[in-house]
Amino acid sequence: SSSSSSSIMDLGLDPRIRKTYSPGSTTSTSLPASKKSYIAEHNREYNRQEYWEKRFADEEEYDWLAEYEHVRHLIHKYLPDRKARVLIVGCGNSRFSAQLYADGYRELTNLDYSAAVIERMRARHPEMRWIVSDMTRLDLLPRTPEQASHLGLFDAVIDKAAMDALMTEEGDVWDPRAEVRDQVDRMCSGISGVLHAEHGLFLQISFAQTHFRSRYLLGAKHRQLVDPESGLTRQFSDSYSWYYSHETFQPEGGCFHKFFYVCARGLPSGEERISEESFARGAARVHSESESDEEGSWLLDIQTDEQ
Repeated sequence: SSSSSSSIMDLGLDPRIRKTYSPGSTTSTSLPASKKSYIAEHNREYNRQEYWEKRFADEEEYDWLAEYEHVRHLIHKYLPDRKARVLIVGCGNSRFSAQLYADGYRELTNLDYSAAVIERMRARHPEMRWIVSDMTRLDLLPRTPEQASHLGLFDAVIDKAAMDALMTEEGDVWDPRAEVRDQVDRMCSGISGVLHAEHGLFLQISFAQTHFRSRYLLGAKHRQLVDPESGLTRQFSDSYSWYYSHETFQPEGGCFHKFFYVCARGLPSGEERISEESFARGAARVHSESESDEEGSWLLDIQTDEQ
């Protein structure tokens, strides 16, 4: 029912499991009375700017999926440099940014298309930067020629459930609507474009399972690379020029695992050193026109999803 799907979204659960999970009384006991009025009547409203402007006009704060403490160890693993330039897309009124700032990450920029929430959050946390903009049009952000060429605007982009909101209009998960695929493609292309070309990271916190989300994060063109020395494999997106991997975590007291996706323009710091040099050599050959099927070749396959 529409009420069940919207309740699942607000609880941070994947709408895809609605056929096997019925929230029942969980909705009334898990959400305080102050939160219930913000539950959308239909799941698709979570992808509507008007809904968020109305909700953020008086809602103080709300954290989707997980809090910073649940993923701190993963943030530290993949983003150890506290001086990194970090962009948080779809920041909303979450405490995540403030907790990240308190943990030493001071070069924070927060972005949301809701002017209401940016105004409120800027007044609450003037120590950080706040931008009213659309996360699917990051290509419109101003940048210097050096930033546009390789330095990028940011060293890392973090998304906590923002892309998940786009999925509320996905339709058939096996054959998603073209409009949603286009939105996500613009989002990923824009994120890749603002990241440092050599070490930029896109970190995504989501309830979406890997066999669904990987299609979006890898894009239409991707390939599997294998290290001939170690035998390790990595998935590489030609669409967005990043390596793809993921980890899982489970918030204390939670019933479901959540996913931590890592899309790296270079190798994440958490990777084993044994493969770093050979993977770097392979990455340099990704766009080479001389790739062959010789023994030891990096190129195993080029996969193209028909859109």
